[in-house]
Amino acid sequence: MSDAEFEMMLKRGGTTTSEPIKGTTPLVAEVSSDPFSKQVGGNHYKQYTIQPYEFFYKNNIPHHKAAIIRRILRFDHTTGKGMVDLDKIIHEVELIKKLWGEENATPSDKD
Repeated sequence: MSDAEFEMMLKRGGTTTSEPIKGTTPLVAEVSSDPFSKQVGGNHYKQYTIQPYEFFYKNNIPHHKAAIIRRILRFDHTTGKGMVDLDKIIHEVELIKKLWGEENATPSDKD
């Protein structure tokens, strides 16, 4: 099978026929040419000049920090969860303080 035939097979849900097999789900989801042009499950990030994911990626922001930033950006948006998001932010910061403190404690921190 050539590369072109293989690509066509993937586009057709894993078959080499011209039509997908009835009653089956394609093996490969359709991929947007620009994933930043859409948002799944809301529109609260599309309002920004740069979407948070792109910012996190380009700046090597680790997940535990990115989660807090995402929550603060959406907490007061119609798709946000208000006080639940704020409580989660507080909890996540407490977790970071605990973990970071244990790894970076000095004798003077214990006084």
